[in-house]
Amino acid sequence: MAHARSRSARPPGLAGEAVVRGVWEEHGGAALAYARWLTHDGAAAEDVVQEAWSGRGCTRRAW
Repeated sequence: MAHARSRSARPPGLAGEAVVRGVWEEHGGAALAYARWLTHDGAAAEDVVQEAWSGRGCTRRAW
């Protein structure tokens, strides 16, 4: 049975990416500031935030 195509022409993962992008735009600066406060090291803070936002540092059950 053929699947009906949705009205939007977006690939399936694009809507989720837009949500993550929106969350990052709203909260990314605060996440980085908090990581800098915790680590006292700008480079380490960027690594921590990148790991967390890439999904390797947390479970995806919340999504």
